[in-house]
Amino acid sequence: MIAHFDDFCLWVYVVVDDMCQELEGDLRRPGPKPVCSDSEMIAICLIGECLG
Repeated sequence: MIAHFDDFCLWVYVVVDDMCQELEGDLRRPGPKPVCSDSEMIAICLIGECLG
């Protein structure tokens, strides 16, 4: 059960990270290494959308 916002954020990140690891070969992009991982950015966007 997700009782706190911190738990919700962690749950979203874990689910997104698991999905990104499955798609790792498709998500590669050229250029310098970004500051945030794809999993972190997607999780931040989803959490923001859930907050409205």
